[in-house]
Amino acid sequence: MTLAVLRLVPVAAGDLDTALGALPALRLVRATEGLFLCCAADLTDVARTLLARAGIATEACIAAPAPPAGWLPARAPDLAPLPRSGTLDSLDLRAIGMGEATARLMRRGPLGRLLPFGSRPDVAQVRAILHGEDRVIAWRRALWVDRALFRTAALRGARPIVFDRAAVASGEERLLLAGIGAIARWIRA
Repeated sequence: MTLAVLRLVPVAAGDLDTALGALPALRLVRATEGLFLCCAADLTDVARTLLARAGIATEACIAAPAPPAGWLPARAPDLAPLPRSGTLDSLDLRAIGMGEATARLMRRGPLGRLLPFGSRPDVAQVRAILHGEDRVIAWRRALWVDRALFRTAALRGARPIVFDRAAVASGEERLLLAGIGAIARWIRA
C-alpha cells in the first residue's frame, strides 16, 4: 500500500473528529514542524475534501517527520496535550463500523475500562451510533520523547517503552466518540 502524507493547517473551527472518523485508517503526527496526516494514497482526495469541510487546509508532503536518534518511545494513557518541543506525538486512528461500534459499546467487563464514557452501556450513545449521528473511533497513541523530558512533569503519565520496541506499533486500542471532539483538541493544543 502506498502512503500519502499531507501537512495539515487548521484555518477554521469544524467537526474534525467526524471527518477523520469517515476515513478507514490513518496516522496523525504532531511535531515541532507541524501536523501531518498519513493515509492510503487512494484516499488522498477524499481526505482533503473531508478535512477542508472541517476547516483544515492541506499541503502534500514527501514524508512525515521521524524521531531523532536517541529519543525514547513512550505510551500515553489519554489524549491530553503534551509540549511540542522535545516530543513527536503519533496517533493511529481506525474507523469502527456500526456493528462493531455498538457491540463494543454494549460489552461490559474487562473492556469497559477502555471506554472513556464508562463501563455500562449508555442507550443514548448507542442510539446516536445507530442513527448515524455519531461515530466511534479506535485510537492508539505513541510518543517519541527526548530523554531529558522524562524527568519533567510535562509528560503527565507517559510511560517509556524500554525493552520491547515493537510495542510502539502495537498496544491497547482505545475508543472515543467523534462527538466529544477529543482529536480536535489534541490537534489544536
